[in-house]
Amino acid sequence: MNNSKYILSLVFIVSMFYYNCTQAQHCIKHVIFKNNGQIDTLSVTKIDYDSTTNTVLDVRDNQSYKLVTIGNQLWMSENLRYDVPGVYGYEDTLFINSNTKYGRVYNWYTVMGVDSLNPSSANPSGIKGICPDGFHLPSRSEWFEMEIAIGMIPTDTTTSGFRGTHADSMKSTSGWASNMNGSNSSGFNSYPAGAYLSFAGGLTWVGKRAGYWTASDSAGSPPNAYLVSNDTFNQGVENTLAVKDDVSVSCRCLADSLNVPSISYTFTADYHTTGGSVIHYHMANIDSVKIIPACTCPDFVTDSRDNETYAVVKIGDDCWMAENLRYDVPGVFGASDTVNSANPSTIYGRHYDWATVMNGATTSSSNPSGVQGICPNGWHLPSDSEWNELELALDMPDIDTSAVAAYRGVHGESMKSLSGWNNNGNGTNTSEFNAFPAGAYGSGSFNNLGVNAYFWSSKEYSGSFAWYRSLNGGFAAVSRGNINKTYGFSCRCVED
Repeated sequence: MNNSKYILSLVFIVSMFYYNCTQAQHCIKHVIFKNNGQIDTLSVTKIDYDSTTNTVLDVRDNQSYKLVTIGNQLWMSENLRYDVPGVYGYEDTLFINSNTKYGRVYNWYTVMGVDSLNPSSANPSGIKGICPDGFHLPSRSEWFEMEIAIGMIPTDTTTSGFRGTHADSMKSTSGWASNMNGSNSSGFNSYPAGAYLSFAGGLTWVGKRAGYWTASDSAGSPPNAYLVSNDTFNQGVENTLAVKDDVSVSCRCLADSLNVPSISYTFTADYHTTGGSVIHYHMANIDSVKIIPACTCPDFVTDSRDNETYAVVKIGDDCWMAENLRYDVPGVFGASDTVNSANPSTIYGRHYDWATVMNGATTSSSNPSGVQGICPNGWHLPSDSEWNELELALDMPDIDTSAVAAYRGVHGESMKSLSGWNNNGNGTNTSEFNAFPAGAYGSGSFNNLGVNAYFWSSKEYSGSFAWYRSLNGGFAAVSRGNINKTYGFSCRCVED
């Protein structure tokens, strides 16, 4: 039994997603943060309902499920088979019998997902859990409603253990041991998938018992939640408690309404671990879960102040300008705002000192920085943390995020432009960041043209110094350091 403390929180970042999303409901992504800082992300999508066959398609994995109407409820009549990304072990095990009738088994924390700190006894439960969009995990009350619809006496809702004689109408017509197949007259098709008991070390009761989690729990220790089950020995249906992380049983999802919408769009598997490969983990190890926009970036952005247009690239979850800012700050002239006289091409952009790029804003180490600075509306100057995030997305080792005045990783090669670098220092630009070696302005002249690219961050190091990033034609790495604010460096902006 895992005794880890379950620290699970849900942060809703925005109520209206970013303006560049074509359809807001398509822009939701779950980001799961593991204890060691590695990140898995999972896109959440809608479902596709076929009214002709009365089936629903879970577009996360293209699994199709039959549905049945019982009373005023629309239930899945098959056990959920969804393989939760990043979760592996007894809480997500495909049965030894590969027949899809068995489905997968999950512990309670897995079926509840981000809602495990908010169990529900309401009807409807309001707990989506791991069910597809348009469906939810039924509460204990919703199970009672279904059972009453197929013959259970209403007063039995207060009775624990096996109640009524309605199990026969729920049980499948095959798969049960000891000649205990049911009539399945309700169409619920309860299949005897058994359970996985962590304290027993394996699957048990296959062919003899069917168990299903509810969204409801009971106070006490150990932490228990309610489940519903059928077995081979009783005509009734059991209503009992089980330990949330020691027992893994099946999951049935209930439609949010009798009218399931027919919505379908392409699902793209987009889960990864920053700085490495995907790691499977137990739900108890999750620190927090956030919902953030997973939107696409525009190909170009036009600065309405001077009608300059910039290419845009998506790196990680952020939209970055793929060109150096060229905005001529009104009233500013000199080292802080100078077109490189050695090559006035727009590829180089302008150079700005730190005070100019900040445009009166105070230092920020936040992510996002919140500092618009001299960036166009809707864009901001990246913080030191945002630069780290970009580099991690390009496979910089996590340990290098705090390195100072050192070249880290080999991701600079993917950031550097295909041309412009001296001494065969051109990059592959596979990231499409297109870092161009504009050099710097300092001590009254331009320096390192064709040799270095320097970019400011919004984070101050001290009263006279600020953090920056630089790339060099002779290295595949990227340098993080701090320098006097009076130097003229390039500026890249990130979309808000």
